[in-house]
Amino acid sequence: MTLAYSFSFVTIWLVGLLGLLLLFPLGVWFFLSTAFNGVDYPLLAAFIVCTILALFGAWTRFWPTIKHLVRAGVLFEGVFTDRFPRTEAELITHALAAYDSGNKSLTTVSHGWSWYLSKQAARGPRLWTTRFTGPVDTDDHLDNVPLHWKSGTTLVEVKKRFKAVGKTVVDTPSMEWLSLGSWISSCSHGHPGTLSIGTSPLHWLESARVLDCETKQISIDDESVLLAKFLSKQTSQISKSSQYVILSVKFKADAVVPNTLVARKGTDVKDVTDVDRWLRGEFIRLIFVSRHKKSLGVVWSRPVGEPVITDEKHMHPHTCSTVCFHCHSDVDAAVPWGGLCGFGATRHNYGGFAELDHAYASISPTFFPFQTILPQIFTVYNLELFLPILPRNRNSRLLFSLIKRLEGFHFENGGRTELRLASDASVLFLDLSTQNLNAVDVYFRLLKAIGLDRGAQHPGKFILASGIAPLREISVASAFRSIANRLDAV
Repeated sequence: MTLAYSFSFVTIWLVGLLGLLLLFPLGVWFFLSTAFNGVDYPLLAAFIVCTILALFGAWTRFWPTIKHLVRAGVLFEGVFTDRFPRTEAELITHALAAYDSGNKSLTTVSHGWSWYLSKQAARGPRLWTTRFTGPVDTDDHLDNVPLHWKSGTTLVEVKKRFKAVGKTVVDTPSMEWLSLGSWISSCSHGHPGTLSIGTSPLHWLESARVLDCETKQISIDDESVLLAKFLSKQTSQISKSSQYVILSVKFKADAVVPNTLVARKGTDVKDVTDVDRWLRGEFIRLIFVSRHKKSLGVVWSRPVGEPVITDEKHMHPHTCSTVCFHCHSDVDAAVPWGGLCGFGATRHNYGGFAELDHAYASISPTFFPFQTILPQIFTVYNLELFLPILPRNRNSRLLFSLIKRLEGFHFENGGRTELRLASDASVLFLDLSTQNLNAVDVYFRLLKAIGLDRGAQHPGKFILASGIAPLREISVASAFRSIANRLDAV
């Protein structure tokens, strides 16, 4: 299905973009030609075709629902057969009907990013939450901003409301255009630092209301129960169709923090002391391991002393700063010859300040069509592992050894790894982008050789149905020991 999905995705976007790009010059040519030479019918036909393609491109690019349908691989089918409820009553009614008609399962979809990353089309019956958005009418507020939201609400909408009162949500995924419901069901995570309030990707969650389509009952579930319902199996065994539908989500009050000013610093990771400094990152910490035998560490922490804005330590965001960061670190880590600007560019480009809400979102920019088309054209796979670390191995020596081995792997096989770590160093997140799936068994053997012998696949990204041998595959829930110990009670 991956090849069919990629071909469909690329064709739809390229056709639309081609029309948008050609419409203006072709239109000028047509009108000037007509004014001076009369109607040229072949040129008129070309102008009409280009206009149709441009309208199609605008439709797929700017109409929100259509963008999501394209990402989920169901553009034309989904327009006519899927359900897009706006109220909870409609959501429940459509969910129960779809579950009964779908052999006791249904697929809930929001913005389609997990389908894009897995290169798979969403199978029906499908229920969309993209129009089921906004706060739930309750008394749960913090500084007059709701804590309780409908499951289809995007993270960016919630953050916008809190930003208006000087607050932000802690440890959010870098992709802001995902729904709160998919944040839970895919166990998406951010880039935790030492000041994170919890160790799992769902530590921000107080509770969620969940519809069980089998029993037709609604329950109020905490973090442990949600992981048991959605993520207690090995990822390679999980179907994206389910009997459960998340209706609404409530944030913990202590997961909403002041939108303080933070400072960013980049450093080359050349020895264990560099890893030690990286581990002290307070709000965000990540390492890009490149194919160029170099690694870039980035941290966001509280400024030391009074922040002084200079050319080298400037405020983010500014013109193109987010896109440039993405290209200098992530993209250039994976492309040959260090990319257009050289992997990491110069380190002073990473110095700077930002409000915390932007720092959480600065890792990946908003994705434009060309950014999503290119990985499909070049067949880039993005998969991620959650790897529990034994207490005796939670140190900078293990991480440095791993980083050097990963540098050697990427030098030989291309691609890059983005490394993150839970706040207490109990779980390692390895985000791998590669064009060579045949080399992943080498990657897994490398991990096993240094004592990382078990892990879970991120369910929101590309999933290896064959598993991760020789590593022992475990569930996402059991990767987080504090949660796993509570699952027996569920």
